Parts: sequence; structure tokens; C-alpha cells
Amino acid sequence: MFRSEQVGFSLAGGLLAVIAATVVASLVFTAAETAGRLSVVMLAVCCHAARGVRVAAAVATVVMAWLFTTGFLVNSAGELTFDGPGLSRLGLLAVAALAGGGYAVFHRAPVAQRRESTSVPSAQHDHAGDMTVSHPAQMAHLR
Repeated sequence: MFRSEQVGFSLAGGLLAVIAATVVASLVFTAAETAGRLSVVMLAVCCHAARGVRVAAAVATVVMAWLFTTGFLVNSAGELTFDGPGLSRLGLLAVAALAGGGYAVFHRAPVAQRRESTSVPSAQHDHAGDMTVSHPAQMAHLR
């Protein structure tokens, strides 16, 4: 997770993703289908983390998602409960964020490596006027 945007924008995006997922989950699944409701929120957390947000924003999004899931999708009227199933939901949301963050890291790393390997460094002149070659592709121009 390594985006250069400010944490505030990532937090706002995470909050919007959690609110949208909570609304969609409550419309699609009945109150008894807590696993379906949780899966919608987990998908939103995973997708938000897959954007490559900062770690602090991803952790805050997990906490917000847990609060919304526990308060509005599992219980009613914003009632929070701290029990075994609630903590397991928190763990599942954290795993979803880790999966999204892992996707962001491994998906974007090859792109950065390709950029480095396709760029050809320029020849540099030392103080005596001799040219030093730092890449084999430059030797073809010197022959």
C-alpha cells in the first residue's frame, strides 16, 4: 500500500465505500443473512485497499467497516456489541484489507520494474572528458 495521496482523501474514500456497501448490503440481503451482508462490506474494503491506499487509511477503513457492520447490518439502530462473532467479523475485514493491499503491491510492482528496465540511462562524461557507459545498449551507438 503505497499511494501518494493524502491520508484524508483515502479516509474519505474508505468511509464512502463503507457507507455505500452498508446501504447495498441492507437492500440486497435480509436481516437474517448476516454472512451475505458481511461479504458485501468485505468486498468494498478489499477494493478500497486494492487502490493502494496508505496503511493508516486501510486500518481506519477496516475499523469503520466493522463499526457499520456490527451496528447497522448485524444489530439494529447502531447498537455495538463486543463479542466473539463481532471480533471474528473484525478479523475477516482485516483479511479483506490485507488481500486488497497485497493485490496492490504485487500488481503494481512489475509495472515499476518494467519502467526501470526499459529506460536507458544516458552516457555521462567524467571530468577528463572521457565518456562512461553505464548500459550495454549504449555501446551499440559508440561503435
